[in-house]
Amino acid sequence: MQADTTITAMGLIREALTQIARNRRWLLPIMGVIWLLQLPSFFSAENFIPQDAMELMGLPPGAASLIPAVIVMLAVYIGTAWSAVGWHRLTLMDERPAQALPRWHTQPILGYFVVSIFLPLLTWGLPALAVLPVLALLMALDAPMTLTEIAALPAGVMAIWLSLRLSPVQVSRAVQNPAHIAEAFRRTAHMSRPLWGVALLGGLFLTALVGSQMLVTPLLTDAEGYYLSDTVMFLDGTHFWATFFLFFLLTISIFNTIYRHM
Repeated sequence: MQADTTITAMGLIREALTQIARNRRWLLPIMGVIWLLQLPSFFSAENFIPQDAMELMGLPPGAASLIPAVIVMLAVYIGTAWSAVGWHRLTLMDERPAQALPRWHTQPILGYFVVSIFLPLLTWGLPALAVLPVLALLMALDAPMTLTEIAALPAGVMAIWLSLRLSPVQVSRAVQNPAHIAEAFRRTAHMSRPLWGVALLGGLFLTALVGSQMLVTPLLTDAEGYYLSDTVMFLDGTHFWATFFLFFLLTISIFNTIYRHM
């Protein structure tokens, strides 16, 4: 792949959006079923098996709700990697999906899944350790939440930047041409500056998203933290699901763009 020293932050994002628009006809077979199965997890308070969401949707307790909850869990943990690999292989290898699902490739999907779990320990863990003393001091001083969020923003931007610099580690698993951490960091060095720009935009977006959620949640819940109605819970969960899906799609499309230019 040829190194492109003229790429800009907005150029990367624009190319990723063009990639989505050009391949929009394949979005449904690659992601539709998998992400639809994930929807109930956004109504759940459970961290692993969202059985409570199944019961909220009217299924009786026990096996009748446990089995669908396990299917939802698999759609979340394995399905996300499966849909990401399908999107990477479509845009980078022109591999078309099957009629209703992306094609299954055991080694790339499991490799992508494992890397996606452990790589954030590095990309998010290091910035978190760096900012932890500052946040601890602010909490000890009972500083306003806004000040704490401002202090945490640089760490978030650095975490996103590291994630972008090392994204070829994930993408390379999907296309079965593995790149290791040092190689990915070296081969994305020429994009370091524009990736800082993308990371800053991403950090501001996530900060705004979390801030808006914190403002809206009290309007949707009672004094004990419960939703005012099932309809409110459904609308809030669906909104969160849709937002997360769009962010996921844009992120893996930016990963593809970085891989092409490294």
